[in-house]
Formats: sequence, C-alpha cells, structure tokens
Amino acid sequence: GSLAAGTYLVAATARNFGRGVARIDLMPGATTVTTLVLPPSAPLSGHVVDAQGRPVAGARVIAVPEAPAGNPSALGFATESGLDGAFALPEASVGHYRLAVRARGFEPLERRDVVAPAWDLRIALVAWGGIDVRVVGPDGAPRAASLLLAGSGIWPARADRAASDGRALLAEVPQGVSEPPARADDLVAVAEGIEVEPQKTTTVLLTLAVGWTLAGRVADRTNGAPIVSARL
Repeated sequence: GSLAAGTYLVAATARNFGRGVARIDLMPGATTVTTLVLPPSAPLSGHVVDAQGRPVAGARVIAVPEAPAGNPSALGFATESGLDGAFALPEASVGHYRLAVRARGFEPLERRDVVAPAWDLRIALVAWGGIDVRVVGPDGAPRAASLLLAGSGIWPARADRAASDGRALLAEVPQGVSEPPARADDLVAVAEGIEVEPQKTTTVLLTLAVGWTLAGRVADRTNGAPIVSARL
C-alpha cells in the first residue's frame, strides 16, 4: 500500500538469522529501494526462576542492544517465558544486550552487558513482599487514615489509604526497609525500620498521636528567590 512521506524503520527476520533493520526516508512521489542485511543469529535463551529455583511462567523478557541512541539496531526483542520458565530470543545477533524482566508478583529485574550468544541464562527474580497495616487512634479504636509508603527501592513515595476499619494491605513492596507513615486530621503515626521480606506480608500496628507542624520556605540558594510547587 501507499505510505506517507517520512522516516521509517524496516525490519526483517529469517530462520537462523538475526534481525536486520534499516532506516528509510521516503520522499513524496518517490519509490525507495533498500537492502536489508541479516546478521547470523546469536540467540539469547535461558530460564526465569524464583529465589527457590522454581520456574516462573509468563515472565516478559526484553532484550535491547547496548547501542548508541538513535542507532536503528537498538530496537529490542521481547518474549515470554513458558510453563517451565524457558525463554528464547532467536532474533538476537552478536553483541552486548540489556535484559529487562517483568513478572506478576515479582520485583522488576534488569541485567546489563549480557553477551550474545548465550544459551543458558538464569534469571532469578525476587518476589514482592507486603505490609498489612492496622491504624488505631489514641483510644485504640480503628481509624481511617492516609498512608504514604517510603523506603528502600520506593521512589517516589506511594500514597494509599486505610479504610474505616483501620486496615490497608500494601502490596508489591520491594525487599528492604520501609516506613509507612499514617495521618488522620491532626494525628500522625510513623512505623520506622520495617523489614520487608520476599513473599511475606509483615503486619504493622500504627497508633495515631497528636503531631507537630513543620513549616518553612523553599528558595533558590543562589539568589533567595522562592521556588513554587517544590515537592518535600
């Protein structure tokens, strides 16, 4: 069919070959002829497993060449792991790649400088942890409250809310130390140094108490001019 004038990337693959990519500039009313050279295949394959070595099915595996920005060859390849955790990217060619792996229930993983070909890669994912929060007032009664989850590997901080029964389940929390402060009206509570472990839900009781107000001014250090909408 007809294509509008502009810049296009054309890709081709064939069995036992890597993917060839060419950048084409189409001019109005002109037909452009190009040649795609397919490099020899240098597959990336292996298995995605959890911390106990069990296969992780349905993991999304993306490989992107470690190439300068703007290089057509920097287009990536993607696949999903099978029931046995196995994955294969036969379109890869000789070179260095960055692998990004995502799977439901697990922390994202990125591995750099993976050299193709590689036939027995082992990608071990760490399962998310969780925090089961219970918020009570000074009288010990459950209270609805605003929550803010911060800590290791969490940026920006995540906002959540405890319901009227004071309960909230904070899911997909990375392994490490977390601090979920709570706030309701002029009452506050902070749980410091909560250790979150993979595949485990940590229970935390937050007891609200009267808090203090911290006021100040954000300004440019060089000239003292106020900075609007700064995030604290």
